[in-house]
Formats: sequence, C-alpha cells, structure tokens
Amino acid sequence: MKYKILLIILFFGFGFGSFANEQIRAGLFFSSHEVIKDKRTSLNLTPEKPFVLKNGFTLEFNVQFRQGGYGFISRIIADKDKNIDLITNLAASSNNFSLVIKDNVLFSFDFSEIPNSAFGEWINIKLEIAPDKSTVSLSFNGIKKEKMLEEAADFHKFDFVFGALDNPKFLNTDVPPMTLKDIVIKQNGKIFRNWKLSKHAVNAVYDEIDGAGANVKNGTWLIDKHLKWEEKQDVEVLDLKGIAKNEQDGLVYLIDKLRILVYNVATGKTDTIKYAGGFPFNNYYDCFIYNPQTGKLLSYDLTDKQFNYFDFNTKKWQYADFAYKEPDFAHHNKIFSPVDGSLLAFGGYGHYRYKSQISHNGIAENTPAKIYPRYLSAAGVSGDEWLIFGGYGSKSGRQEVSPEFFYDLHSYNFKTRKIKKIRDYTAPAAPFVPCEALIVSGKSFYTLVYNNTNFKSSLRLAEFFMDSTDNAYTFFPDSIPYNFSDIGSWATLFLDKKTSQLIAVTNYKSDVKIYSLAYPPLSNADVIQNPSQKSATKYIIIIVGVLLIIGIFIFKRKRVNNKDVPYFQNMEHLKKEEEEEILLPQIEIPKRKSKASIYFLGGFQVFDKEGNDISALFSPTLKQLFIIILLYMVKNGRGISTVKLNETLWFDKTDSSARNNRNVSISKLRTLIAKIGEMDIVQESAYWRVQMEGVYSDYVEAMSICEKMRKKNATMTETEAIRFVQIVQKGEMLPNMRFDWIDEFKADFSNNVIDTLLKIAALPEFSPNNRLIIHVADAIFKYDSINEDAIALKCAALCRLGKKGLAKTVYESFAKEYKMLLGTAFNVSFNELIV
Repeated sequence: MKYKILLIILFFGFGFGSFANEQIRAGLFFSSHEVIKDKRTSLNLTPEKPFVLKNGFTLEFNVQFRQGGYGFISRIIADKDKNIDLITNLAASSNNFSLVIKDNVLFSFDFSEIPNSAFGEWINIKLEIAPDKSTVSLSFNGIKKEKMLEEAADFHKFDFVFGALDNPKFLNTDVPPMTLKDIVIKQNGKIFRNWKLSKHAVNAVYDEIDGAGANVKNGTWLIDKHLKWEEKQDVEVLDLKGIAKNEQDGLVYLIDKLRILVYNVATGKTDTIKYAGGFPFNNYYDCFIYNPQTGKLLSYDLTDKQFNYFDFNTKKWQYADFAYKEPDFAHHNKIFSPVDGSLLAFGGYGHYRYKSQISHNGIAENTPAKIYPRYLSAAGVSGDEWLIFGGYGSKSGRQEVSPEFFYDLHSYNFKTRKIKKIRDYTAPAAPFVPCEALIVSGKSFYTLVYNNTNFKSSLRLAEFFMDSTDNAYTFFPDSIPYNFSDIGSWATLFLDKKTSQLIAVTNYKSDVKIYSLAYPPLSNADVIQNPSQKSATKYIIIIVGVLLIIGIFIFKRKRVNNKDVPYFQNMEHLKKEEEEEILLPQIEIPKRKSKASIYFLGGFQVFDKEGNDISALFSPTLKQLFIIILLYMVKNGRGISTVKLNETLWFDKTDSSARNNRNVSISKLRTLIAKIGEMDIVQESAYWRVQMEGVYSDYVEAMSICEKMRKKNATMTETEAIRFVQIVQKGEMLPNMRFDWIDEFKADFSNNVIDTLLKIAALPEFSPNNRLIIHVADAIFKYDSINEDAIALKCAALCRLGKKGLAKTVYESFAKEYKMLLGTAFNVSFNELIV
C-alpha cells in the first residue's frame, strides 16, 4: 500500500513534468518597434517596491533576438536615481550591446564576438554587481568583461524592468525585438528570485521561489502556442480536387486541375507546381495520398481500382482522364502499408451504403469484416498496427437502417492482417465524429472531433486514452471553426516533427484553411499560473502532507468501488471546460462573403476582388489619401473638402503644387482601388468622397452599428451583438498610423465602440449571458485598459459563473495597471465591484 501512495504522490506532485521541458515552449515575446509605443512590451519585476540587495546581485537570463534596431533590454534603477542600462542596437555594424551606468558606458560587445549567437538562437546573459569588490561584470554566452566601479559599493535597492518603462524619470519606449525566459536573480550565491516565464497569469507572472509577482504589459507568451490554434493559411482554390499531406517534409498539397499549391509548414510559404502533362482524377477530396516510400503523389479511384501517380521531377501525371466519378468510398481512411507498400483503405460511404472492408490497392481482403460499416473514422499508425477509431454508420451497412455513432477503437496488424477490438468509449451526451487522422502518443492518441449533425460546427482537439483501466477522453480548450457539408467538407491532422507542431487542415468546397498548435497540446491548468503558486523548500512538507492525504483517500475509494471510475461518463466535463474557456460562438462575419474588403481594425489591410492582399501596393501617400477621404465620408456623409485635404496632406506646398500633387495622387489611387472592386474617388461640390458597392469595410460596419445603437430604445439580437464584438475585438483602428489629423478619428471611434459595448451589456436580454458580457468587457479593454465599467462587468460575470478566484485575479491585475498608469490607487474594492 505504501508504494501505491508514493506513486500517487509522484503523479500529482510532478505530473506537469511528464512533458519533456525542451518540448514546452517557454518565454515572453516582446513587441518592439513594429507596433506603436503604447503596444510595446514591458516586464516589471519590482512593481510594488525595489529589492533590497545590499550585498549586490547576479542577474542571469536567456534572450533570443529578432532582426531589428535599438532598445533597452533591461533598465535597473539603483536607489531610485541611478540607471544601470543594458542596451542593444542590432542594426549597428559594431557595439551591438552596451552596459551603461548613469552616463558611463562600461562595456560593449559585438554580436560577432559572442559564441553560438545568431538571430533566433538563445543567448545567456549574466550581469553581476559586487559591492564588496566594487566591481561590475557582464557576460554573453560565457564571454565575460569586468571593471572596477567604486560607486557600486553604495548600491543597495534595485528596481528591475525589461523593455518599456513608464517611470517619469527613466521613461523608455525603445524595446528591442526579443524574447526572454529563465530570469534568475541571486544574492550571496543563492537564488533569490526565479521567473521561468512559462506558466503565467493575466498580465502577471510569479516567480518559483516565493511567488513574487511581476507585471507584464502587452506581452505574448510562447507557451500559449500550446493552448490556442493559430490560423496560418486561408486560401481559396477555385477548382480544388483534393488535399494530401507530406508529414516527413512538413508539406501540404492543394491539388486542382492545372496545378499543385505546396504549403511549407516551416516557412509558411506556398509554392506552385504547374502540370507539365496529365491530370489528377476528378472524384473526391480525400482520394489523394502522398507516398513517402516513392516520393510521389497518388490520385486514385477505389471503385475501378485505378491509380494515377504524379512525379514531382517530371511534373506529370500518368493519365489525362478527367471524367467525374461519384464517390463510392467518401470519407474513408487510407495509408501505404509499411509491409508491402500497397494502398490500404478502410470504410467510406457511397450509393446509400456504409463500407467496412479493408482493401489492398482496391482489392478487398477475404477475411470477414470485424468492424461495423462506417465512414468519418480516424486512423493512425502505432508500431506494427493501424488504429481505427469511431465514425458514423450502421451495423447492416445500409444508410436507412438504424444509423448510429461509433466510439470504439480497433487495430489492424500490417503483418498478420488481423483485426482486433481494443475498447469501447462511453458515448457522450452530444455526439461527435473524428477527423480522418489520429496521432498516437504513448498510451493515448489525439484527434480532432466535431458534431457532424451541424453545418456550423467546430473542430476540437481531444485525447483518448487506450489503457483498458482508464475509460477517459479529454478535450483541449481551443476550437477551430468548421463548416461541415458531408462530402463537401474534409479535415485532417498531422504532427510536423521538424517544427513540433500539430497541423490541422480543413476545407469546405474551395476554401482551405491551415492551422497550427505547438506540440504537446496543453490545457488551461498547464498554462495559467496562480498567485499562490510557490516552490520554495519551506512549502514542500505541507504539499507532500496534503498529497499523502489525497493519495490515501483515493486509494481507499478505489478499494471501496473495486473498479475504476470512468472519467468521462457524459458531456458534463466538456460543458465545464467550455465554461472555463468562455468561448464566443463562431459567427461568420462579412469578410467571408466578400473578397473585396478593407480593414482598419488591428491594422490596414486591403483585399482585391480576387481575394489577394494588395495592402503593400498603397504607398504612404496613397494610404493617407485613401484613409482620410473614407474617414471623412463616414463622419459627415459628404467627404473631405479640397481645402482641408490640401491643408492636411500638402500643407508645405504652394496652392499650385498642392493641386498638382493632389491630382496625380488621386489618379493613382483611382487606378489602385479599381482592383478592389466597384470603387471610385469622386468630387461633388468641392468635397472628395469614396464611392463603393459590394466592398466590405470593418470600420464602416462598426460605425453603422454604433450609429444604430445611439438611437432611442435601440436594441439588437444576440447574433448582431456577437458580430459587433467579433469585429471590434481586433483592436485599435489603424494602430500603425501616427498623424495628428487621425488622432481625432481614433478617439471618436474608441469612444463610440466603448459606448456601444456598454449599451449592449446593459440590454436586459443579455444580462443572463455571462459569456457574452465577459467578451464585451474584454473588447472594451482593447480600447481602454483601465475602464472601470469593463472591470465591473467582467468580475461580476465571472462570479456569476462561479469563478470568483479568477475574478479576483483579474481585479488585482487591473488595480495594478490602474495605479501604474494613473499614479493613484483604484479606490473600489473587489466586493463593492461585484455587488
């Protein structure tokens, strides 16, 4: 019994360590000069008071640089009035790093003299202040420089800040393009503070020694890439015939009648291969597969047992037959046998029947089928076996006779060709089917699941445990929008080992999207750090004691039950996880309805009538001209007068020169916006305005909704409210545009958005919708990070959901930022706020 308790302690106490540390991405990504000053990243290790380190300190951390320019890696303030600055200028030819104390440059380092250094590589930096020896030293990857500094003996109290700093005396907005992790401060040779910068809280991170909190502003956490899917590619392939994946090389093939688009996971680039001869078969999306043994792409027809290879060297298909054939094995599973190289296929649907056969090159095996007929199953390799999981079908194979969902797991041995059933999983309350692939990891496997009874569905990553003593499957928090239209849709999943990412590919008709998630996937509990988390030795005895009690309780409970309790009896676990992540329902917004579109929120983007991004074609002058005319048109309906236009854009020109510049620029702009769609620049009564039809603009739609909500007794549906939140949550309007004339428009837009969001929150029909209220509050924070109405809305909604601990964390983070920005304490208590 004592051994079982010990195992329980180890499992609970060190469970997070089951992921290899090198696999989990750690670090805080700093936004630099690519964003406006207000959006740059700051990490303040001493937000409340300085550290008292009378015997000096050693500061050590790892940093990774991107290409860029000048900035303060860290700024240490000694005794409130002496600056110790570690500065980098990555664009310079020499002296790329400098240590400056007050006005004195103590050391300089060239990037070239640092061993094993390059952009994107981790560099270890160590700074030591030794008052007893009156020395200061700095090292990069072990290359150390040291100097005597008499005044170092007088340093006692230190504030530590990385990146941007809003201290009025030492104000800094120059942030280098960097990522930090593993910050350690030592005194007297012992670790005093240790911030791994991996797990984190909301706008805060806590050290591993004493739970000391550091404030984070505008930070991006690398560990979150294990938590949230990132859309990498969205492309429309007008004559899409199929999709295949090359898992060895991290490539996705999008195949149409005349070419193959090749998406590279590592680079994010897409290449085009035009056919030099032949065509793929014209049947169904999933009738393509890459053969890693031959390096060729196969288009096949299981019904007629035809196989059409594409040779990447000659760029030719074997055959040119392009007659359409109705699929007889839609949504089947396939793989090349590692034993004999034949194409193995299982299941599928066609002509009102579900299939259960396993075929080799289209020839069904003679062995009796041991898996019920189905389609929409997942399959993947585990050693010498092919695992087949789930799906939808019927025991008779006939579509009209008792179709059902299957939640069973089978294996097929490549060598013996025998099928065996591994297990059944408990059927959930809400049905699901998997995507066509599964990925085995030890004694479990991952796949994407979705509800195929809905058109507006979503793919959600799930982990299924194969051990017969554990009847569990669990879901990860984030999801991927997925339109399911039976044979008009398809989705797959694979692990790209080179980049250590899960890659999901979806398509609905001609629209293909590619998503990535860092591997291994993590849950919220693996990522979110609580203020109470401490790892000092003085707490280990307490933790072990608690774990002992838990272990004894669990062991006794198992003895009483004499069997394992299924983790997943129904979908209540899924419902709870959905509440925790508080997802906003996916609503299709107009950008999918119109290729021709103009975006201002979150940044300037323009797409032409073919859906191509033409933002880069706008020169700075044309961009200003286009934006100012459109903004004035939305503001007053007339546009901008010639006089105002000249005064704003050509204030330094004579009237004649301004007129010439204006005419030339408008002529160029007319040619450019004609690419977008039905658009023109027209002049009416000395006012310039934009005419457009069938072109979508997020700014125009947001302002029209704001105008509607200004009316007396205005209301909206939940779908409209969600739509508005999704539009404005992209953030500030034109954040990279910094001109005096645009500030008024930005301020007006922010005020309108905040007023509209508050009106939405005040509508009585939405008051019970806590998820929506939280998203409304988060959207307000995009425009005003210390909005008191928003924090009240969010905390109250979280409390109504039973998440009082999370609400308190959010409140404390808000109060810290409020004090930091305004210099005064937030005078509303948490209890007053949630009343």
